[in-house]
Amino acid sequence: VCICLNILCMAMYHNDQSPFLTSLQDGLNLLFTYIFIGELALKMYALYPKRYFEESWNRFDFVIVLGSLPGLFGVDAGSGATIFRIFRIGRMFKLVQSARGLRALFNTFILSIPAIGNVGSLLFLLMFVYDVLGMNLFGGSPYKQHYNEVVNFDNFGNGLLLLFRVFTGDSWSNILMDSMDCGQMNGYVEECSFSLVTPVYYITFMLFGSFVMLNLIIAVILDKFVDAATNEGLLS
Repeated sequence: VCICLNILCMAMYHNDQSPFLTSLQDGLNLLFTYIFIGELALKMYALYPKRYFEESWNRFDFVIVLGSLPGLFGVDAGSGATIFRIFRIGRMFKLVQSARGLRALFNTFILSIPAIGNVGSLLFLLMFVYDVLGMNLFGGSPYKQHYNEVVNFDNFGNGLLLLFRVFTGDSWSNILMDSMDCGQMNGYVEECSFSLVTPVYYITFMLFGSFVMLNLIIAVILDKFVDAATNEGLLS
């Protein structure tokens, strides 16, 4: 209940709010901080520090409460306000501990990070290969509306940014048309210089990058979710 009320109190912040509301929220946040400190002290007294810190969720609670302490001494009102308010937001994750479904999702996220990092490394390797290939194919091409001074293959960094834009699907078809020297009239493609290499380059990168890599990430998350849900007793 205290966690939900604390979250509601933080969600009420808005621009140009009255001084009374600001004072009320600051007072409530101090009250919740004292409550969480009291909870921490009682749990450490009951379990003793050694058993308390053996539980990962208890270590997480300890970090959140420790990050809230500077607010008791007025530090939260100074230049470090944004940093210490992050620890307030972290109190929301305390709800995860009491709900098996949320706990399974949270554990899935934590367990998936190393595997997603491996998939991300594979994606970077793919982008590296296509970037070098793009610099050889399109480097020094004349600038147009969408293929311009910023979006180009003139150097490695710009090429990576262009491929990331293609990967996210952000108007990549316009870059393709500029690379194929297509003319436009009234918003329609009028005529393109025929080049099989250009569409093959962009379309294969979209296939490998967007669809294959995305499905790999989804497969990793589903695999870890089954393990986390089984450990929580949600699946037999």
